[in-house]
Amino acid sequence: MRALDLRAPGILEDSLVVSASAGSGKTFTLTVLVTAHLGQGRLRPYEILATTFSEAAAADLRERLLRPLDLLAAFDEQAWRDLLPRLGPEPGAELAARLKALA
Repeated sequence: MRALDLRAPGILEDSLVVSASAGSGKTFTLTVLVTAHLGQGRLRPYEILATTFSEAAAADLRERLLRPLDLLAAFDEQAWRDLLPRLGPEPGAELAARLKALA
């Protein structure tokens, strides 16, 4: 096995297995990877397949992935106007449309 580099290009282009001991941050790592790729338009929600060894772990992963998406879905137009400038220099209409499509 090798260390996981979250900044590696193409990290989610192939299958990815994250294996580590309890409490080491596996769910957090997967949540960050998936939400980052969703936000960048590199991944669509229907392209995600995540498996776990227990129903409780699956429910936790699902909750952690849906929580930020639910928050974005609740944004009104003013909230989007406030958020987009914080995402980087001149996000533009294309990024705004992608984020709204995810919500």
